Amino acid sequence: GSVDHGERGREVVRQSGLLSDLDHHERACILDAIHYHNLKSMPNHLNGKTRPWIELIRDADKLDIFHTVYDAVMRDGFQDLPRMLPQVRLDGPVSPKLIDELHTRRSCSIGLVKSLGDFLLLQLSWVYDINYAVTFRQLDQRGMICRIAGQLPRDNETVNDLVAEAEQYVANHI
Repeated sequence: GSVDHGERGREVVRQSGLLSDLDHHERACILDAIHYHNLKSMPNHLNGKTRPWIELIRDADKLDIFHTVYDAVMRDGFQDLPRMLPQVRLDGPVSPKLIDELHTRRSCSIGLVKSLGDFLLLQLSWVYDINYAVTFRQLDQRGMICRIAGQLPRDNETVNDLVAEAEQYVANHI
């Protein structure tokens, strides 16, 4: 079966002793943040001190995935994507349902991803789930929106509008 990387990450960090210099409460907050960082939305039951840690880890995770995906697309057109998400055809069109969801300016559902274009639009939607100005600056400095846009079908006016909207959103939050 598959491994929940949030849960696994929590165990690895806990066992490593990396946080052993922190007091019990700080350690618990950070371990909870690692555990829950990869959920679509944050659980409501968490201690308020855990929230900034989750937001920080979620932002760092997104920056890392942006970079990893772009490298994979540049290397071989992300040939591994269908193995990771069996419902995906690399050459399929962008999904109208995913485009509709992206118009809501929220992070899109992975369940709607049917093509590489959809996966890139999913990544584009992540700009609406960024928490810190420094992350927006990193996205901008690394040209991530531009890089994603360069791999999307540019003959689609709606896609072009969504890219422009995401670029503006990032610019407004720097």
